[in-house]
Amino acid sequence: MTDQASHNGGPIRRVVVLVDASRASRSALEEAADLAARRHAQLLGLFVEEEALLRSAGLPFAREIGLTSAALRPIDRDRVERRLRAQASELDRVLTGLARRYAISGSLRVARGHVVDQALAHALPGDLLIVGRAGWSPVQRGRIGSTARSLIREGPQAVMVHGGTAGGHATIALVDSPEAGPEVLAMATQLTLRDEQALTVFLPPKEEGNPEQLRHLTEDWLEARGLQASFRTLRSASPEAVARAVQAAGGRALVISRRSPSVAHYGGEHLIPAVAPPVVVVP
Repeated sequence: MTDQASHNGGPIRRVVVLVDASRASRSALEEAADLAARRHAQLLGLFVEEEALLRSAGLPFAREIGLTSAALRPIDRDRVERRLRAQASELDRVLTGLARRYAISGSLRVARGHVVDQALAHALPGDLLIVGRAGWSPVQRGRIGSTARSLIREGPQAVMVHGGTAGGHATIALVDSPEAGPEVLAMATQLTLRDEQALTVFLPPKEEGNPEQLRHLTEDWLEARGLQASFRTLRSASPEAVARAVQAAGGRALVISRRSPSVAHYGGEHLIPAVAPPVVVVP
């Protein structure tokens, strides 16, 4: 297992968070600020004014339901514009407060257009992009949102899919191929929160890989950097089995590669919602 010439092997340069007015978004901002402070990275909040919403507000048949009255009423474009400006102003206030508290460089950028397009335009190689698990549209049970799915497939940067619980103590790296191992390990070591928090490496079942070979390669990679980890060989690489193993290991975050055989075989869009803590996908 050797290092590849890739932007994902270097330090996190910026933490970019897709934000909206939800409570989950603020929670993601809080964790992003903490991570940016620990990695000496910049924090960028990206608030996208969805063009489709604004276009629909101008249609004569468009209606919205009042939160308190439950009555149907026309969607007024000016009202939508004011609401978006108010949300952006509040998010800017929250982000400014976090930047001051964590002593980091932080800013909010407001963009208009399609969410995925804007995220890909603003998040660069070397950034860690954080996106909500449910995305920006309704999803079926057991699947991630279309925004997260598109960014994982298309983005040149690592993507953290946030929305679960992150109360564990271990950062977990799923190493199931020699090719993806270095980038997964590089990201996992950066996400290990504090000295007392462990790095755990998951190896594939014997029938789906070569766990002994991968363990030796991983140990060599870690030893060259003065690092250590504990190892667990999975009984199965199915989403349910990985989720149970993450819980048993006290996982705070799971790092995988989108080139991982487990992801390719079982589908990352099924693995990610099965795992409670945030999942980080490296290209």
